[in-house]
Parts: sequence; structure tokens; C-alpha cells
Amino acid sequence: MTGRVILSTGWLEVLCLRVASAIVKPLVALVGGPDDGGTVAQARTQTAPGSRWRPAGWKEPRLIVGVILLLVSVLGVVGLVRAAQQSQAVFAAAVDLPVGTEVSTADLRVEEVRLGEAGQAYVAAGTAIAPGTRVIAAVKEGELLPTRSLGADDGTGRRPMTIQLDGTVPAGVSAGSKVDVYATVQRSSASNEAPVSRIVLSGVEVTQVQVPEQSVGTAGESLIHVLVDPRDVAALVSARGSGDLLDVVALPAGATG
Repeated sequence: MTGRVILSTGWLEVLCLRVASAIVKPLVALVGGPDDGGTVAQARTQTAPGSRWRPAGWKEPRLIVGVILLLVSVLGVVGLVRAAQQSQAVFAAAVDLPVGTEVSTADLRVEEVRLGEAGQAYVAAGTAIAPGTRVIAAVKEGELLPTRSLGADDGTGRRPMTIQLDGTVPAGVSAGSKVDVYATVQRSSASNEAPVSRIVLSGVEVTQVQVPEQSVGTAGESLIHVLVDPRDVAALVSARGSGDLLDVVALPAGATG
């Protein structure tokens, strides 16, 4: 989500009109007035023989109840409008924040937005950013800073790296899951040799999954961001550099790799 978010209150105005309409009509009936286009003269002729029609006074209980209902409805709508118009200050990325970046307030800016309850998913302006806090899900410049995109440095020195998949992301692979990474050597079309696959990384943690927008006649490449032990960085770099096809397999929940 980028920039400022402005919530239209047009639907609240419509709601207010409907509530007022729903209250006024019964209120007219309660105080003894005409309804549905009727006239005072018609109301008088419809009274029982021998009785005298007279409008309800201010002490009429039905009038008092109607006024109370009207006031409660108006106050409720006013409260909804005010709540929708309340803005809150949250942090947004002042620069691109790739996975693994150590975050400080110098990398952030403040945005006034209207998100309602959804605002709880973002880091409020003024929140102290603890030393060692790192980005675990990439945030683009101008995007609001989700609380789930930040995490503490685990002290392992793992490096953020990206795996490009030539196809769809396997089921069960999402942020926070553990995966094994396999590389398959590409053979020429004239070769009769079967493709050979080998495991490159085992039990690496996924921090973000990026799936491209699909359009007619195009096929995008999915990206998976992982945290790699420094000792395994060379293996992944070698596999990517040699042009091997990379695949990931999700590990069962709770697996450590």
C-alpha cells in the first residue's frame, strides 16, 4: 500500500439519510399526524364517532420515545463518520528495504492514513525500532511498513538470497516455512541423458514469496527469498551461475532441516 489512504464517507451519508427516513415516518405516526400523503382533515374524519381529534402534546409518551430514537440514531451515525475520518500516523519506507536490511528510523518516513482496524497491521509512527531489527519481507519505497516485515537478528549471520523459479510456487511454500532447494542440470535437446538433480540447500527459511501477475500469453517467474547460512552461499551462487533449474520442496511444519 503506497501513499496516503483516503476513505470515502459517501456510504455513511447514504446510511444517515436512510436512518433518518426510517425514523421520521414512524415518528409521524406516533404523534398522531397523517401518513402516506394523508391530510389532517382525513385524519380527523377517521377518528371514532363522538371522539374529538387533537394532535399529541409534548408530554405524549410516544412522542418522547420517537425523539429519543431519532437522537440515538443521529448520534450513532455521527460517531461512525468521526471514526472513519480519524487518521493515524504510521511508518512507511523512505527507501527500498530488501530482505536482511537492518532498519533504523533514518530509513523510514511518517504517513497519515485512514485504515481503521487495519492500521494495527502496520508499525505506528513513534514506535522504537530496536537495534538489530532486520527486514524479513521486502518493502518497496513508499509502501507502509507492516509489522510482519520486521524481525530481530537471530545472531546466525544468515544472508538474504533470492531463488528464481521457472514456474509456479509449490503448495505449502510461504513466508516462515522451511524448504530444500534442488538444482537440475539442463541438458541439450539432442542429449539422451536423463536430467540429474542434486540438493543445494537444506532446511532454509523462506522470508517472502513473490508471484508475478499473470496475463494472457505470458508466463512470469516466481521469486522466493530465503535466509542462507554463510557456509552455503557459495553453493547457491554456483547453481544460479551455471544456469541450473532451481526447485524448492516444502518441509513438514516443525522440521529443522
